[in-house]
Amino acid sequence: MTEKLELVPKVLIVSNQQTTGPLWVFSLQQQKLNVALEAVPANTLVRCEAESPDLIVLDINLGEPQTLELIKSLRAEMVTPIMLLTPSRSEEYMIETYKA
Repeated sequence: MTEKLELVPKVLIVSNQQTTGPLWVFSLQQQKLNVALEAVPANTLVRCEAESPDLIVLDINLGEPQTLELIKSLRAEMVTPIMLLTPSRSEEYMIETYKA
């Protein structure tokens, strides 16, 4: 009898939002994903090394320059896809995040 090996994607939610971070975790866990939450954005790189996520979701409110620096740091270390949830409506900022 052959066992079916099921790979479950791992998602790291980085959220310094006390309300939305846990909601993201709950919602994604309901979809049978392996989800971890990091509440301190400064710990993101270390957490990524420990968790090896398949997707990083940034739900953070650090201000545009700090968020861009975090994205650039992540990009320098890994190729993991990043989903950025941002209230910014600045076209320049959005273009910068895609370039990072």
